[in-house]
Amino acid sequence: MGCTAAAALGLGGLLPLLSITMERFQIPGYLIGINAMMPFLSAMLVMPFLPKIMAKTKTAPLLLTLIILSSFLTLLYGVFLDFYVWFPLRFLNGIALGMLFAISEAWINHFAEEKYRGRIIAIYATILSGCFAFGPAILWIAGTEGIAPYALCAILMLIAPLPVIGAWNLPQAFAEEPEAHHVRFRQFFFIAPTLMLAGVVYGGVEIGILTFMPIYGLRLGLSEMLSAAALTAFSLGNICCQIPIGYLADKYDRMTVLFLCAAIASLSALAMPLLFFAAPQMTPLVILGFAFLLFIFGGFAVGIYTLAMIIIGERFAAAALAGANAALVFCYNLGSLLTPPTAGVVMDSVPVYGLPLLLAAITGSVLTRPLWRKFFQRPA
Repeated sequence: MGCTAAAALGLGGLLPLLSITMERFQIPGYLIGINAMMPFLSAMLVMPFLPKIMAKTKTAPLLLTLIILSSFLTLLYGVFLDFYVWFPLRFLNGIALGMLFAISEAWINHFAEEKYRGRIIAIYATILSGCFAFGPAILWIAGTEGIAPYALCAILMLIAPLPVIGAWNLPQAFAEEPEAHHVRFRQFFFIAPTLMLAGVVYGGVEIGILTFMPIYGLRLGLSEMLSAAALTAFSLGNICCQIPIGYLADKYDRMTVLFLCAAIASLSALAMPLLFFAAPQMTPLVILGFAFLLFIFGGFAVGIYTLAMIIIGERFAAAALAGANAALVFCYNLGSLLTPPTAGVVMDSVPVYGLPLLLAAITGSVLTRPLWRKFFQRPA
């Protein structure tokens, strides 16, 4: 957990830093969008090969290599400060970070005791969300110009190997299984379609909120400060709700809790346009209601991914766990790639209601399978 926490803190500062710098360079929006796609695309490309890499390599040395590589690439952003050089840097960093988070999640799941799995994964999700949320504080300390902020992000990432070194002699957790028991990467999409859809949903929600919520706030008539505060409400929901959700996952049927998270997230997103329809003026009470709905949405939308991780750990072990987690991260990156162009079109077409309706549809898609089974599938 400490490994990914330090990496998330550095990454949480790096992402807004890159966006601010590109805006200062007056880069066209479409090029910024293509540049931002690089890490998601590269992470998707490497995920099918990750289970074999994990089966043939000791986990701790592999994590250490990825952390050092990502830290070095982060420093290179500041060394070059050239938008076009950032394309290959972001592509390579996407491989390193995608592998880092996928391996860390599989490792935590592997060593988690079953009766406490929900709470352990929830603590991981809480720490990760908190580090991402506080990452932008790096920019207050080091500013946004020159090499200093990139160097600070890189240094924070280098803190990550300390917990890894302590686990250096742990046995190989993801050794390759005999061919008769081997599950191919593509099979996970058919074995666990709802869990894979949860990965797509969370990727879409996270990148949709981070990219478009500040713009959405401005279009509603909020100030720049209040628009940025909307992200804070979403992040606080991430941080505060995961441990209660993890506790529920240890006490009740986990798929039921997953569907409950999807339903609450979808309904809270649907309530946003209803709020603006009922009260078109942006009074303090309406703004407070909007922040509350974002808090609830953030907590339960992230809960969808938390539950997917928990259920994967329950269902799969050893090499299959590594493959299932890599498939989940593949789906997360797929959702991150698909959502931005869709959200842009929707917001232009339906300015006031478009974004929350899209978020409601994305999170609600997790409910399609159980609803189909309940109302349309006839018993055999």
